[in-house]
Amino acid sequence: MKKENQKELISMLNECSVECKSCAESCKDMPNMKECVRLCNECAQKCEQISAQSNFSSDAYQQCVDICNACADECAKHDNSHCKKCVKICRKCAEACHQTA
Repeated sequence: MKKENQKELISMLNECSVECKSCAESCKDMPNMKECVRLCNECAQKCEQISAQSNFSSDAYQQCVDICNACADECAKHDNSHCKKCVKICRKCAEACHQTA
């Protein structure tokens, strides 16, 4: 991967992680949001893990695609601004990881 593309991907992964953490924090005390919180935290963790490493297999990137899409799908079920923001960034991150895988 070109250094420029790698920097863009790392930036996207970090942005996704931050947004997912924010969404999880916002949802944690809301009723019926356990799955949203769980998936947001899992997505944030996977994005952080990948952004901290330089050499990942295509399987690791595919795992990121899967969790980002799962998180986005869950957040899309909820009509609040933090979930809507999370959907957008997770979809972008999933696409970036898909192109890398």
